[in-house]
Amino acid sequence: MRFLSTVLIFSLAALSGCATNQGPSQVRSANPDLPPIAVSYASLSDTAREDCLVYKGQSIVHHCKENDFSINALVSVLRNSGRFEHVLSGGFNTEFQVLISSSRKTVDDAKGFANAIASGASLMLIPMQQAMILNSEFTILWRGEVIEQHSEEFPATQSISWRNAGEHYHDFVGQALAEKLMDHIDQHNPFTAEHIAEVMESTDYGQLHFPETLKGFRETDRFQYHDPLMGTIVSYIHEQFAFDHIDVFVYPIRSIDWTDQEKAVTAEMENIRSEILFLEKEGHIQDVTLSAAQITPTQSGTVIGFMDGHYFTDQTGKAYTASYAFIKEDKFVKVRASFPLNDDNPTINAPDDFVHSLMTSISVPGESLYMARARKAHRERAMIDE
Repeated sequence: MRFLSTVLIFSLAALSGCATNQGPSQVRSANPDLPPIAVSYASLSDTAREDCLVYKGQSIVHHCKENDFSINALVSVLRNSGRFEHVLSGGFNTEFQVLISSSRKTVDDAKGFANAIASGASLMLIPMQQAMILNSEFTILWRGEVIEQHSEEFPATQSISWRNAGEHYHDFVGQALAEKLMDHIDQHNPFTAEHIAEVMESTDYGQLHFPETLKGFRETDRFQYHDPLMGTIVSYIHEQFAFDHIDVFVYPIRSIDWTDQEKAVTAEMENIRSEILFLEKEGHIQDVTLSAAQITPTQSGTVIGFMDGHYFTDQTGKAYTASYAFIKEDKFVKVRASFPLNDDNPTINAPDDFVHSLMTSISVPGESLYMARARKAHRERAMIDE
């Protein structure tokens, strides 16, 4: 099992869309690969609103309307894509929110008038073409911070015949906007932890150096959390005993000062104990026993914390667990091992060799701008309080 640990705004250049939009595409995927989102209307930007006014001012046959689309139709397309875990409408409490605004430009020209007459005369056997220019504006937020802004103007044509005569243009526009949003997501991956780290200027964990194999264990997976404070996790399994696995967590120290390593590591070991006991409380593991934390200085001057114990699960039975913590740069490195116990293997040695080799073979990035700003703000608040 795997144990869990604890604004910068930028704009993308508008893409020049020129293909006629005839409606929503087919479902893209049946397996969700994107997080839950809440979708809401937003006010049109000043630039887009001014553009809308200029367009209407060209003549009495030029029209431009703001946010003239169905949010429900837009949400329906996103849900039916199968890409998101959940898609909610309105200001719900989700980590990711998508704010959408749009303008819809149309013109009553002779071509459109002739097509409408021909379509009506044929009882709509000849489709009626409603041409429009849509200006889409998307803002994506993570925990209230803007992580992406994108605007794009593109032409679209709604084809109405006897087959879909009941479809309102509000629905068509909502569907077209949803398609543009999905295209942008596919091209730019705004929901990834790496993207958030780039925008927030938090640690780029792609710069981590970890050995692929170490003391009989082989790296199997890496995962970066969206939350910069949770960092990343690197997983190892034993090359011979597949149920023996070790997870290595790397995450920023949530403090402005860690010069007293013994004090900092001691406090973190208590946090680790609380995490394990929380897993027991939630029913993920049972019958947890943990030793007192041992804090030991190494010859290199680094302080390392250690505790071990046992737990039980219905799936694997009794297992041995060992947890370590030490400091690299401005980050904690936490190591958590889990080895099943059975009659053939009643006792386990703590993976000290793995951890001590890890300490000398890994490198982690230094303090990020995100953490530097957070620590500076904390120091300034502390000075004010004093």
